[in-house]
Amino acid sequence: MAKLRTCIICNKAYEHCRNCNKVNQNETWRNLYDKEECMKVFNVCSAYKNNLISKGDAKIKLKSFDVPTGLKANYQTIVDEIMSEPEPFKKTKNKKKEEEFIDEEIVNTDLDEI
Repeated sequence: MAKLRTCIICNKAYEHCRNCNKVNQNETWRNLYDKEECMKVFNVCSAYKNNLISKGDAKIKLKSFDVPTGLKANYQTIVDEIMSEPEPFKKTKNKKKEEEFIDEEIVNTDLDEI
């Protein structure tokens, strides 16, 4: 018989029975969370708060899935803290120099053929 449970991350009520054949027995996370994304939020927040991963790594992990809306205040605070991490600057190639090099190489190739 399914038991009404409350997700520890988003406070949503859901039904779960650990003895029923309806539910995959490998989904033991359903004892605490209504969705897999809630479990992921918990894992990322816990790892970040225990200094197992950096804020930047935590942000990358959170951006890799859809974070549920309506998180409990304590988890929402941690998620907001993580997401406040500025994006790292990406090094971009100087396309102008690369194009000049390619053009020069083509010109030299053409001269060699004559």
